[in-house]
Amino acid sequence: MKPLLTLPALLSALLVLLLSACSKAPELPVVSEFPLNPEQVATLYGSQTTRQSLFDSGEQRLKLDDRHLNIRLLAPASAGQYPLIVFSHGNWSNQLEYDALLLHWASQGYVVLTVNHLDCCGMARGIVAALRYGNVRLIEQRAWDLAMLLNQPQQLASRLPDGVTADQSRVALTGHSFGAYTAQLFAGATLFDKKIQAQRSVPLQLAAPDAIRAIVAISPPGPMFTEITEHSWDHLQGPVLVTTGTWDVEPRFFPDYRLHLMSHKKAVPGSQYGLVLAGADHYFGRLIGRTNRREPAQQHQFSLLLSVSTAFLDAYVKDEAEALYFLQSNQLTEQTQGFASLSIR
Repeated sequence: MKPLLTLPALLSALLVLLLSACSKAPELPVVSEFPLNPEQVATLYGSQTTRQSLFDSGEQRLKLDDRHLNIRLLAPASAGQYPLIVFSHGNWSNQLEYDALLLHWASQGYVVLTVNHLDCCGMARGIVAALRYGNVRLIEQRAWDLAMLLNQPQQLASRLPDGVTADQSRVALTGHSFGAYTAQLFAGATLFDKKIQAQRSVPLQLAAPDAIRAIVAISPPGPMFTEITEHSWDHLQGPVLVTTGTWDVEPRFFPDYRLHLMSHKKAVPGSQYGLVLAGADHYFGRLIGRTNRREPAQQHQFSLLLSVSTAFLDAYVKDEAEALYFLQSNQLTEQTQGFASLSIR
């Protein structure tokens, strides 16, 4: 029987970790004082989490085909039909590390569905999954996880409280980091397959492909490994919101935060939004993705992410004119004196 992890593979993984640990921290740009007071932040579109009661299913196991998926549902507790947001976590993270973001979206009138992927739940499990399946398979399986869930509306409906339904004709796919790229695969992003020496899409069989109205990609990767290249977003179709921050750097892979904007710059023009937040790092300190970090929470930057992401979702999923005006008039860049910069292509 072939061993799961060969000695060269283990040594390669350890070398990657060693290089990451020894990488010199980049010099971060100085950030100006946050220009808004709490009252001014409260006036920004969608920045305030509403006080309505929310339903939380907790983590549940769901059997789909040959997979057992660990999922969670969040939604307003009051009866009604709400658009669906599907969220993909970052590499080595998990669906419970994003409550600050996902509970906010649920409070704005959305059903939020999350899932743990094969690479979830810590460094050790993530490395084992990468070595066992390979990057191409992991990328595909992430997208297939989301597609399988979208194709099972009855399974999801049975896990929501009475009177609460998810409108599966109005869907947004969202994600953070590796999960952001996962969401972008549903809008035309591709991967480089060494077997055929070419870019290709992930085959996705969706029961209702037109239901996907928007993509929110929080700190998506730039070119990474051999599978994600500078051409991975040549066919990315909007509406897509890409976000990053001027402290969103990692010495080995992304020494310049602008690499996280490559998908915005390379995408097909039309309803492409790129948000840059001064002083925001990959995890907003410790608010999403790695909540056990000791970095201070970047609450000011996070409030602006909540505002823009909510406006984007409301504009393109709910068709709300006020939200679209907030985005396209670029009020945020003006109101924050450039602390937040929103570009539109």
